[in-house]
Amino acid sequence: ADYFAVQGMRPDGSRAPEFERLLDIDNLIDYMLILFYTGNNDGPGGVHVSWPNNYYSLYNRKQPDGFKYFAHDMEHSLDVGTYDMTQSDNAALTRPQYLNPYSLHVRLIENARYRKRFKERTEMHFFGDGVFADDVAVARLNKRAAEIEIAILAHSARWGDASSPRPRTPRDWERAVDRSRAWLKGRGNAVISQFVRRGWYDGQLPPKFVRGGGANLFLMSDGGTIYFTTDGTDPLRGDGDLNPN
Repeated sequence: ADYFAVQGMRPDGSRAPEFERLLDIDNLIDYMLILFYTGNNDGPGGVHVSWPNNYYSLYNRKQPDGFKYFAHDMEHSLDVGTYDMTQSDNAALTRPQYLNPYSLHVRLIENARYRKRFKERTEMHFFGDGVFADDVAVARLNKRAAEIEIAILAHSARWGDASSPRPRTPRDWERAVDRSRAWLKGRGNAVISQFVRRGWYDGQLPPKFVRGGGANLFLMSDGGTIYFTTDGTDPLRGDGDLNPN
């Protein structure tokens, strides 16, 4: 009931005007997936600060649809971040006055309905052509690096010796990009393994649509039972159990 109430809904999932909608589940999950994937150690859950650091949120008071969280100030990420951000030991996360996205996620993951949605968003972003799939992530890095490659020449000329007795050159830039590119390869699987160890993801890969002969379309899975509907409804009840109807 609390899980639905914080989203402005009754326990059956219907909208409840008397409840203020404070939580956008999908936004929170996507934000946390960014933190976990990048290893951002300078935001909520970071271990080198005594409070949840560097995050912004917005709330629409006229048309409440839940707080929205935004990635911000994340230079302590990727190959200079923290390998596993799912096990933060930041004591501030347990203090009510420091309520933040990380502490919300840690509490919400105890709810079966939230775990189901977390699994769905994880599969959307980490598999196939999702934003955290290895090939997609590397292509994105290559595109951004190419956009500023010429600017690096001017940057090197102006600041190359600002913090090093040996002037840094575009070759140093190329090595840094190569290092980040290598870090991205396999990162998705590493984060999925972290989720499995924490009990946040069951390790069961999502089913896939496979075309057969003619117009036939099959749902294939590596194991387990596939439940589906043809009208867009959710086969789970509000408590996260399968609905026999």
